[in-house]
Amino acid sequence: MGGLQLEKNKFYRMKRGQTASDVERAFCCPVKENFAGAVVYIPPCSAYEVKPFESYAVVAEKFSLSEEYLKSFNFGRILYPSRIIYIPRE
Repeated sequence: MGGLQLEKNKFYRMKRGQTASDVERAFCCPVKENFAGAVVYIPPCSAYEVKPFESYAVVAEKFSLSEEYLKSFNFGRILYPSRIIYIPRE
């Protein structure tokens, strides 16, 4: 009998004491603030360090993405030089 198979690395259960920033650094993907025991989706993506004078529009164009999609993927976080944002790989 066939059953539903999920890829193990697509989901992660937050541990007590972990912050969203800890999980972001470990998996290189954006994670919204959650609580211990919450299951978060880990999308395939890569980290990108914002350079001076870059905006979501500039970064989105560099990776052939829509500005709104990139901004929503990163939860609309404010950009500044050396900020790490995440670029979806699909």
